[in-house]
This record gives sequence, structure tokens and C-alpha cells, in this order.
Amino acid sequence: MKTPKATPRLVPLLRDLHPDEDYPVQLSSPDGADNVILISSLFMVEPKVLDDLILPQIMTEQECELLTRAIGREVTAKVADALGDAIRNILVRIAISNKVAPWKEYARRLRETRRAVHSLLRSTHSREAPVTAQTYLSVDHAIQTFLETRGMGVGLLENLLAQCDEQLEIVEFHASKRGVKADISIQLFMKAVVSAAQESGAELIVGMHKEKQNQDDELVAFSPDTPLLTFAKTMLNCARARAPAAFSQSHGLSANDKKAALLRFDELMRKDGRALQHQLKVAIDTLGAH
Repeated sequence: MKTPKATPRLVPLLRDLHPDEDYPVQLSSPDGADNVILISSLFMVEPKVLDDLILPQIMTEQECELLTRAIGREVTAKVADALGDAIRNILVRIAISNKVAPWKEYARRLRETRRAVHSLLRSTHSREAPVTAQTYLSVDHAIQTFLETRGMGVGLLENLLAQCDEQLEIVEFHASKRGVKADISIQLFMKAVVSAAQESGAELIVGMHKEKQNQDDELVAFSPDTPLLTFAKTMLNCARARAPAAFSQSHGLSANDKKAALLRFDELMRKDGRALQHQLKVAIDTLGAH
């Protein structure tokens, strides 16, 4: 008997899921009424992707053994599940990164939506006296009553306008950021790595400085990899090893998309130890884990 296929969810591409983010709302997908996707009740205007773009990634026993040796702590089933999710998430983000619209485009469309809602709200406010038993229903009141009977009264439109303002503030904040944009895929991946290490009871030490003698018997400083950095590098290697099969099995990516995604992953793998140390420090600070 076949295992029922999980209903895909529309998930954020540039952030982690909120702890209270459930998915109770169903929406018909564009390719057929019988094919539904799940939408969060805390839906935000932001880049999103269907989570079935890449199949779930289940950590193997061999991978868990490698990671256990790297971090010096047992990788439990709970931690392994979290690491599998982290690998799937970075594969999704890398695969789709060249298709993500800039924040400025989200801001522009939100402003257009806000103007339309504001215009509709103004049309519900009659410029004439309220209807009475001795008068007929004016044009303005007819439109106002029509909207209210269709569930689009003043209260709903005012609330919608306020929601647009709230979303626009968030989106414009992201759109206004200048300079080189950080690679969110590696940021969120390292955040998951640090969370897993913390869950395993490992020390969150990113770098250490030691001295050793060179060929001339001089003491020189060097920075050996800490268990956390080794753990992070091992996780990246696991993700890269899985990338070809994961991209190949994706029905949502074209052949060119799959090739480009592998190239982007290889660029990511060329980051040196210092760059990874920086990302780990950022992740530790973000989580408040020390």
C-alpha cells in the first residue's frame, strides 16, 4: 500500500518558521482544484516556496556517526531530524535563490494594493444623508450596502488597510537595506547547526588560538578547528553530497535550474574557515546561545 502523499505547504524562503506558525488554511493550487496546498494562518508578504520542491532528507546512520565524531556528542534521533530539515531547507533556498523577486517589488505591489483598498474604503463612505423610510436608496448607499452584504463593509476594509500598512512597514524595511546582501541560505543553515549542537550539549566555541613550532623552531600562532566548526563543515559536506540527487528528483526545477543550483552550492562550499566561523558567531548571537 502506498504511503499517502503529504500536502505541500507554502513556507517562507528567507526566514525560519515562527513557533506558532501552523498551517490550517487550504488553497487550491494553480494546476487543479483537487491539488491543494496549505497556507499559514500567519501569512506574511514575503518570498515563499512550496516545501515539496525538494524531497525530505533523512539522515543516514553513517552521516550521524560522522557528525557524532565531529561534535563529540551523540546525535540523537531528534537532532538528526532537525539536521535533515536543515539540509532540505538549504537545498530549497539554493535551488530557488535566482528566482526570488527583490523586496522592492513586494513593496511596490503592496503599495498598489493599499491604494486600491483605500479607494474602495472611500467609496463606502456615503456623501449623502442616511436612508430613511421617506427617501429612496441613493447611489452611494446602494454601493455601500452592496459591499456590506458581500462581507466587505467599512470595518473589514479599515482592518485590511491597517494590515497592509503593517506588512508594508516590514517589507519596506527589508527593501531599504543597502550594501551587499548576506547569503540567507548559509545564515539559516548555520543557525540550525548551532541549535543542533546546543541540543546535543556541545560547547559553542567557534575558534581558538594556539601556538606551535615551525621548521625553524619558532612559535607561530594557528587556529585549529573546534568541534563546532568541524560539525558545521561536516554538515555542509553532507548537504553537498545530497545535492545532485535532491535536485535531480525535484519536479519543480528545470534541467538548467538543477545545473545552476549545483554551481551555486559549489560557490558556497568554497567559503574558507574564517567565513564559516563568522556565520557561526552570527548564529550564536542570534540564538542568544553561549
